[in-house]
Amino acid sequence: MSVAPHYDGNAWTYADQYDESKIWTNDKYPANYVRLKLVRQILAAAGVGSLYEQGAGDATTPVTIAGDAIRVAGKDVSPEMVKFARANMSAHGLDPESINSLDVQSLDSIDVEPVPLTRSWLSV
Repeated sequence: MSVAPHYDGNAWTYADQYDESKIWTNDKYPANYVRLKLVRQILAAAGVGSLYEQGAGDATTPVTIAGDAIRVAGKDVSPEMVKFARANMSAHGLDPESINSLDVQSLDSIDVEPVPLTRSWLSV
């Protein structure tokens, strides 16, 4: 069972959970907004130079983190999210081709070398 149809159907409103002007009017607690702020602090403290996000959604996270002078790229399982992500990257002067489709059934779809997180990253 694929989650792609769920995200395809929500692609056009996905960014609302990160939009500071909308987070307090959404029906749910803005957990993703809060997490993104925390991730930015962790990456900055660790001196990270690049981020590759599996499940990049509409690329709000990569676009936001790229603003911190971090090189970004990613993949998503939802074709609609990839379309929105590429448009979002392009609108922010970033390479839209750095966001691609992810086939979670194929290890060949994951084309980056994983970097293990250490506990020191979490002590911000």
